Amino acid sequence: MIASWWNVIVGAVLMIGFPVGVLSGGLDPARIAFALFGLAVMVGLELVFARKLVQRIAGRRAHRAERADDR
Repeated sequence: MIASWWNVIVGAVLMIGFPVGVLSGGLDPARIAFALFGLAVMVGLELVFARKLVQRIAGRRAHRAERADDR
């Protein structure tokens, strides 16, 4: 569970930091294209990480509810 939170937080930091780092060297078209490509990759990863985190939280809640029903 902690690893899922870690993935989401680090992904969000990289999603913001990657384009800023690339574009801090200048605004020529190649850098802008690379920053946009990197941003698209990071957004995709962030969506996967967030989806996995939501699934893991839902699974834990369902497991907890199932245990409560058994008692």
